[in-house]
Amino acid sequence: MLSSYMACFFSLATLSLKWFKTSKLTGLMLAASWVLLEFLRGIIFTGFPWMGFAETQVNGPFAPVAPILGGLACTFLVVWISWEIFRLKNTSVFSGICIVLTITLSQLASVFTFTHPTSEPLTVRLIQGNFEQSLKFNPQAMQEQFAFYTNAITKQAADLIITPETAYPWPQSNLPAGLLHSIQQFSTATSSTVLVGLIGEVAQTTGVQYSNRALGFSPDLPQYQYDK
Repeated sequence: MLSSYMACFFSLATLSLKWFKTSKLTGLMLAASWVLLEFLRGIIFTGFPWMGFAETQVNGPFAPVAPILGGLACTFLVVWISWEIFRLKNTSVFSGICIVLTITLSQLASVFTFTHPTSEPLTVRLIQGNFEQSLKFNPQAMQEQFAFYTNAITKQAADLIITPETAYPWPQSNLPAGLLHSIQQFSTATSSTVLVGLIGEVAQTTGVQYSNRALGFSPDLPQYQYDK
């Protein structure tokens, strides 16, 4: 269902190919409609902003544009230039000029720097178990997830260690005895900050409300959390 919902945005964005298929502005209109639908995808129903084209430009030709005009501008350029590359066989001169000029100007934007390193880089470990969704809440698979993520977290120190949401797919109060304590001990001993995804419990007048919780461990701080 989620995949179908995501597909609706991409389908609507490509309608411009039908409406402007004989126009010289087809590429620009496709890029504009794609950006609009990507923006809406990021805010409707609290937003699903991942899978954007801007993320593909971390090491791409349009990366220098992002600090100045933002990720949606990168998306616009990716879609438009992709269209011009597609059109090279029919309009080689015009499309070639657009491609060369756009990439050149984007690279020139890198002369403007807005941030500078102030200290040594952080070491970050991102842990992903890739457990099948169908096994997420399977009792036997839960034990495998507990073991995998606990071992992965405590395997090696880092400035920041992050697990996926609900890496421990069980309410915090019912987790195996000593599990969270062992993570806190590891954090203190190695000066590592750890963010663990699990199911939180928030007491309310009507009962207990469950949440998607990020639980934090730091060497010199009590445990802290963020619930959504």
